[in-house]
Amino acid sequence: SREELRTRLSSVGLDRMRMDPQLFQRGIEYLEAVGDVMADHRLDCLLLDPISWFASFLAHFIRDDDIVTSVQLDAQFVNRGVVSLEDVVMALQHDYTKPREQVAQVMSLVCCLELCIRYQNHKTHETNDDRAAQANVPMAINDVQNGNNSGAYDSDVISYLFPCLLPQAISHEIAEHWPTAQTDPSPALSLVYRGYRFRSRSGFFPPGLFPGLLARCRLLRTGVMSPERMWKNCAVLVFGPCLRVVLRIEDAVLDIVGAGPTAEDLFVGAAKGQASVVIWMTHLVKMFLRRSYPQLTMDESFLCP
Repeated sequence: SREELRTRLSSVGLDRMRMDPQLFQRGIEYLEAVGDVMADHRLDCLLLDPISWFASFLAHFIRDDDIVTSVQLDAQFVNRGVVSLEDVVMALQHDYTKPREQVAQVMSLVCCLELCIRYQNHKTHETNDDRAAQANVPMAINDVQNGNNSGAYDSDVISYLFPCLLPQAISHEIAEHWPTAQTDPSPALSLVYRGYRFRSRSGFFPPGLFPGLLARCRLLRTGVMSPERMWKNCAVLVFGPCLRVVLRIEDAVLDIVGAGPTAEDLFVGAAKGQASVVIWMTHLVKMFLRRSYPQLTMDESFLCP
């Protein structure tokens, strides 16, 4: 941790750096610039020698399909970017002295860096002895706590979703989760739309921006997110029976579109803090961009219904 590093500076004659916070921070920035450490505002620790071990660890999950690494995770255990902690431990057990404990710590670190999302798989009694016979259905931990799970389960398995490994969205897949698909198709359901757009002035968004935004959305309230409604370039967030919000990125444009039966249905929050769900999501995106991508400049505008 930073504090551990600070306390050890005096033992090597660097008392001035230990006493001066600005000089201490400049020392960390120098070490980060030359690749000796990795410092991130989302972490309370420093990663030592990140290029050699941390990059190779991520390469087991985030890699080009044409590149073969020394350790391969069996494809049958990776479903829409979701891989279980048990499978990761089995694949990497030869690289660690205490694989179950140490791999879990590293995966927790990866979650803090918003490179993946911690999920929970539920296995029934029949799938305990034959995992290949029946696929596990991943559910967000907050969904489970909300009581949205069904059926009898006898064990829980921790899994991780890597948003960068999700497939591209197809129009009909998004339509399945739209409010019109949740009602009787015979009567036409009229929806009210609100939207907000971010357009990058540089003409592009970094490849890791949208996966990082999906990871940040894990902080939303219970039941909003689900891996079945997430793709590499799109996500459908459910805020109510007929209230949906779509996050979608394409080239240099990031759109937030909310839809509901009435304008009143688009409002969420307590009485004093009530606002359109699109405004709340816009605030979340702005905070994410400000902290994670401060160098990006945006043109912002409301979308006309």
